[in-house]
Amino acid sequence: MKKHLIIITLMYCVSAVKAQHISFSPELQMSTTDDVRHIEQLNQNRDGYSIKLDSVTSEITKIVLDYDNRLNCTQFFSYYNTGNEWLFDMGYEYAYDELNRIATMIDYRNSGTVIKAEYTYNEQSRIVEELYSTLDDGAWVIYGKNVFEYDDLGNMLSSKSYTFENDSWSEFERIYFEYDGNLLISQVQYNYTYSWEPYRLFEYAYDNNGLRIEQVESHWFGGWDPWEKNKYYYNGQALCSEQIAYGWYDNVWDSIRRHTFEYDIEGNLICKTFFNRPVSSPDWVYSTKDEYFFDSNNNCISHASYSYDSSTNEWDLGYEDNMTFDLSTAANDIAGITLFWEEIKSGLGLKETSLHNKLVNMSIMDELILDFHYSLYDAINEQVGENLTFWPNPTNETIHIEGSEIHEIILFDALGHKLKQFATTDEINVGSLKVGQYLLRVTLKDGSVFTKKIVKE
Repeated sequence: MKKHLIIITLMYCVSAVKAQHISFSPELQMSTTDDVRHIEQLNQNRDGYSIKLDSVTSEITKIVLDYDNRLNCTQFFSYYNTGNEWLFDMGYEYAYDELNRIATMIDYRNSGTVIKAEYTYNEQSRIVEELYSTLDDGAWVIYGKNVFEYDDLGNMLSSKSYTFENDSWSEFERIYFEYDGNLLISQVQYNYTYSWEPYRLFEYAYDNNGLRIEQVESHWFGGWDPWEKNKYYYNGQALCSEQIAYGWYDNVWDSIRRHTFEYDIEGNLICKTFFNRPVSSPDWVYSTKDEYFFDSNNNCISHASYSYDSSTNEWDLGYEDNMTFDLSTAANDIAGITLFWEEIKSGLGLKETSLHNKLVNMSIMDELILDFHYSLYDAINEQVGENLTFWPNPTNETIHIEGSEIHEIILFDALGHKLKQFATTDEINVGSLKVGQYLLRVTLKDGSVFTKKIVKE
């Protein structure tokens, strides 16, 4: 269901029709298996935050985030400027269970459609059910669900989709997955009209290192007919250096598209080139090219997009995206930045590992300048449980924490940098610290998270 609409809004805002408001189809959709992985990824790596991303702003658009007392992002809303006022565009609301997993996501689309997804997890925190509802005259109306099964290794074995009509569930799609260990070797999709019929088959092949070297797609026409094939080639870093797509024409595989990829010594993608091959021609023809530039911490600081002018045999620059980072602060210390990066990276052709530090500002397509606004963790009101006691405070040596079973304690300085991490302890020694204010983030064994300012004398 999650379609990364924020980046679409940002790109739209720099178009020639800035005064008009874009709208999307209100068609109700349910998630794909990729979206399931997206939600599960957001459930990870949310620990040890010392800073939170509050908003991302420009003259014509802004994104505002809000959090609960565990620094889980609860709102991710986008607004646009009409010239006279800021109006709500689109966004998401999140609610979390006791294990900090996303339990509910509400998707507010700028078409006016509001969709709610509710997630059920197994003991391994894999999503086993997504339940979808839409808001109709102030009431939630269920319209569909997806059900997932996994093997003992956590691999998804099946995905089944249902619609809810006339107070009953009707299954309309099934996808089955087959593995060799953890390597996906096939997935087959079935659709239901008057009976279950095969629809689409993907088959995968790997080299001895587990790298995917071939993907074949077939469609069902009374039997499996080849449709498209992709072959992958790798460099000495085990990174994909070339991808060639083939179409099945006249019972022969014929190459139709080609991508080449270049990387720096750190494994960062620095150039991606796309080629077409005209019909009845054996030669590849340049089409588009993307170049990426990185700083010393492997943050992507610039992206340039080109199209090839065959009349001049030159690359014409289409647009650039540029990013500025604060290298003194790690991205892993910032609540909300991963959520924003998930929205932005696919639109720029980037990957998760292109973000390592705090984003300061960003320009999209040469025009839209986005400024990032943060606040320190200690700017949030202290959240201290009634049964928790911290003493002595101020202190010059040791602080005792009493009252509940402690799972973990993280110590931050006044700038929000994580200094130390302690596991299952009821006291910490701060004797080696400089005089000043610090912040303790205490996680209890029941999952509760509290914060406390302390003073080192």
